[in-house]
Amino acid sequence: MAGIRSRTSACRTTSSGGPRRRRGCSATAGTCCSCKRRGSWPTSSVERFAAEAKRQGYAIYAGSEDRHAQHGLVILVREALIGDPKQEFGEAQYAAQREIELFPGPGIKRGLIRWSFTHAPTGRRIHLYATHLTAFPELWQERDVQARVLGGQAKGHDDGDVVLVGGDFNAGPYYPEDRFGSTGEEVLSGWWHNAMMYPLMLHYGGLYDSRSALQPADDVTRMRQLLLPFEFGPYIEEPLAGRCATIPADTFTGTDCNSLYFQQYGATEYPARLDYVFIRDVERHVRVVATALEYTEPLDFGAAGSHELSDHYGQSATLQIE
Repeated sequence: MAGIRSRTSACRTTSSGGPRRRRGCSATAGTCCSCKRRGSWPTSSVERFAAEAKRQGYAIYAGSEDRHAQHGLVILVREALIGDPKQEFGEAQYAAQREIELFPGPGIKRGLIRWSFTHAPTGRRIHLYATHLTAFPELWQERDVQARVLGGQAKGHDDGDVVLVGGDFNAGPYYPEDRFGSTGEEVLSGWWHNAMMYPLMLHYGGLYDSRSALQPADDVTRMRQLLLPFEFGPYIEEPLAGRCATIPADTFTGTDCNSLYFQQYGATEYPARLDYVFIRDVERHVRVVATALEYTEPLDFGAAGSHELSDHYGQSATLQIE
């Protein structure tokens, strides 16, 4: 999910995952644009989300009914930020797919949606993209092709426009060792391939990472706090081998310190920054004011218990557009 703050109005964006088959990002009061990806992605969920969005002053785009059920993507924009009536909407599904996710799997087909509009406070043309790339390190080739396609679309807009690309990219920018994680047998490998998504997005999209705009991101620092080389015993006994208390929740959006993530992937995957807000701003109309992780604390869901909002923490960016 991505967000904007202009001189006359504020908008914040957040990107976060759900379970690996259901990554999502949520809008909160005070945000102006966001994307949400849901698990089973039924139309009824979109209708409920749209009703709440309307009450809070947002417009919504979720793609076509048939394709939404396969990609689960949603973009929300604060209605007050939409200028002239000229709006454009786009939806596409990547040619490179993990075919088993569609059939006989849960009916997932990875893709993107786009919403283009004129930013009312500044008159700038804004292009918002939401996406959810293929998961798991062994599928790095499919994910890299998807990143090249998405980057190419982002770069295709006029240089005077502002492009924001948010979502769950299922790959971190840095892994200190190629071997990490296990299902109880051999240690998994291939993580360095996984890191290729990040430079491909920057290169093909002409994008920059909002997390690195104010100061260097802490991916390397946080990775160096892990117990390495990987040992299955300590990591399966306690999330991150007991180091959650000493590793701040300021970088990794996918981590075993999240109880939902640990239930699904405990000790099988690196913690990593998997969710991003990328920016294309050739003429420098955008200033990053702040970035942060969101939804990091458990919430009370009554009979369902206390747990995090998603298996991924959200990545937010507050921007000023001139």
